[in-house]
Amino acid sequence: MDGRTARLLAAGAACALLLTGCGSDEPAAAPVPSSPPSPAPLPSLSAEQRAELLGVLTSTVPGLTAAEDEVLARATLVCQDIVDRRDPQKIRTGARLRFQAGTAFSLGDEEVDSIIAAVETIWCPAPGGGSVLPTSPAPAASPSP
Repeated sequence: MDGRTARLLAAGAACALLLTGCGSDEPAAAPVPSSPPSPAPLPSLSAEQRAELLGVLTSTVPGLTAAEDEVLARATLVCQDIVDRRDPQKIRTGARLRFQAGTAFSLGDEEVDSIIAAVETIWCPAPGGGSVLPTSPAPAASPSP
């Protein structure tokens, strides 16, 4: 055997030994699925806030006849959407569906925005301040004659 062949055989044997040491008899662990993020914690609702919120919501939503606990459960879901920083349109859609549930009426955009504003200002401020609802642009000034 010449020197070149001996070196190649030695290199091959070394590689085989290195690769043998890398293996394991244990099966590979399955990847752990990531869990969905936990919802952000909601602020507590004081008795005064509860009374004020119920008063505003029942006056804002005509024909709302749900029990107080049901109205607060709906408001809680709106609050969760706010603190979870959901898209404003999704917050509006959710509030509309929740507060129309079980009723024979439809809520207009102004009523839905009033519900969200009440939840936000009385109990559940948007993270970072401000409002989750974009402000409407001011009407254009009419040209002076």
